Amino acid sequence: KPDFKGTIYRVQKKNAPQVANAYGQDVAWDKVTSADLTRLATDDRWMVRQRAAAISQKSRAKEAPGLADLSPTAKAILRLRACEAIARAKRIEPAQRDALLAMFGENLDPALEHGAIYAALTTRCFNLETLRQASSPVVIRRLLVAVDQSATDAVERDALVAWARKQIDSADAALARTAVAVVVRHPRALELLQKDFSAQLAGPSVSRGMLNILTEVTSAQIVKPEAQSLVTAMLKHPSAAVRQAAWQVISLQSGATSGGGRGSAPGRGTGRGPGRGSGGESVAVTNAEWLAPMSQSLGAAAAADLPLLLEAIGKLRTDHFDSALRGLINDEKRPQPIRLKALAAASRPNQPLGADAFAMLTPMAKGGASPTAQVDAVRFLARSRLSKEQLSALSPLLKTAGPVELRTLLPLTRQAFDAELGQVWAESVAQSPFVGSVEESLIRTSFASLPAEQYEKILGPAVRSAVAAQDAKKRRLETLSASAARGRASEGRKAYENSACVACHKADGLGRAMGPDLSRIGQIRSERDLLESILFPDATIARDYETHLVETADGQTYTGMVKNNSAEGLVLMDLAGQEKTLPQAQIVGNNVMNTSLMPMGLEQSLTEQQLLDMVAWLASLK
Repeated sequence: KPDFKGTIYRVQKKNAPQVANAYGQDVAWDKVTSADLTRLATDDRWMVRQRAAAISQKSRAKEAPGLADLSPTAKAILRLRACEAIARAKRIEPAQRDALLAMFGENLDPALEHGAIYAALTTRCFNLETLRQASSPVVIRRLLVAVDQSATDAVERDALVAWARKQIDSADAALARTAVAVVVRHPRALELLQKDFSAQLAGPSVSRGMLNILTEVTSAQIVKPEAQSLVTAMLKHPSAAVRQAAWQVISLQSGATSGGGRGSAPGRGTGRGPGRGSGGESVAVTNAEWLAPMSQSLGAAAAADLPLLLEAIGKLRTDHFDSALRGLINDEKRPQPIRLKALAAASRPNQPLGADAFAMLTPMAKGGASPTAQVDAVRFLARSRLSKEQLSALSPLLKTAGPVELRTLLPLTRQAFDAELGQVWAESVAQSPFVGSVEESLIRTSFASLPAEQYEKILGPAVRSAVAAQDAKKRRLETLSASAARGRASEGRKAYENSACVACHKADGLGRAMGPDLSRIGQIRSERDLLESILFPDATIARDYETHLVETADGQTYTGMVKNNSAEGLVLMDLAGQEKTLPQAQIVGNNVMNTSLMPMGLEQSLTEQQLLDMVAWLASLK
């Protein structure tokens, strides 16, 4: 938990023995023999092993290093160093090959397993024939990894896929997962298994392994008509699991539709798919043959199936489902999150928010709903195009909105604001008890249209007061830490369930994993660490959840977490939960900020006892 992000730390175990001549100053390197290199290849000193391996490879010594150390009676560290030496030399003797194959059947720790597989793939000492002769699931799994990554011949790779296909439903779960990964990774998997896929879908059920491959392959190659035909067959399948897999494939797409716009029937996938749209945006594939089976599913779906199905329908951006969606939206007996998902599926990008939708969202956003529904309603409003009248009607919400909601709503000031509306919003923000949870820079940016005198008069005192409160909060952290023993883990789950935390974090089955999963947070965080993370979210930011500030060539800036970064584009998810795909060619700047998307002030919505209870419960999750 570094105090300064980005610093490199060298950590040494207390009372660890000092290594003499760590760089091999005691070795006469200009006089070493092949026998010396074999011995030095397994030396205790890492830099000595590195140098010995380099010299051995350069001089092409005849003896392959570390023969004896592969035996099962040798220490694990010596066997690992032997594997490393073989991998660096990229040579292996017949006796070593036999010893390595025997290792593949042993119970190895992860480091030694990785070393053995790496030695095998760098030397290419095993092939498909070795796989066919193996019988142990653990040997087959490790050979699959090695052969898959070392095979270069196209015919052999095709044959490997056919052989791995037979293992995808293995009783050994690890082998089944590896076999699925090997098949999916092959660029011609769709072509090679097309007939197999169709035959499976023609039956009453699909095996779990085949369903995993179907999902992965069709997701990766959804732009191809063959993949879309498979998705159609999945949508029509009698098995609920197969239909759900098809919904997942459709819902995992990012971007706008590649079919017709609002009011026009989507055509067949044209190959544009998750690639470029006409304006350089990422687009999602749709297909006219998907609509009827999805409509049928929507009419008969169980409550637990609706969220995923609605997510998939939303990606298709068609009016085909509007009647059924309106029924869900207006059904007050439905859970509010379901009504919100139906509303999201029926909405269109860059379209004004209708009066009925606004009337449904505002009461949810003001409270009285579940925490998740409340935050979702605010996020929906934040990414909508609102009229001046709607923005004015929202201004009272700013006085009572929680820290997540306040920070989410502030960017709306970039919409249809004039001086009068800007003043109304500024007065509401100044009255918020959570104004200190928002960085002053964001407040200034949001109200940049306000004259300086007005900003100083309305918002200046509130911001300065919030800074003073931050100093007091630092003192409170120490007081709370000293009182951590008063926390009741038995009551903490209830406090968590009723907090805004569930909108972004998952813990023991509660909430959703937009942010880091907290289900085992007690393994790595003490009560004080957890309290600090709640009171000061910017103090520690989990890896891969950093906030990025991305600027594009047209002068636009976007803030959020990077969900995916590839040659295709950068997928950014903002605080509103909205994903935006930015083509790499348009990105001119990508900076990691030292602030968390998690806002400060969350503890203000809890009593002190509730906060201590929740922290005690989180600390118990191990």
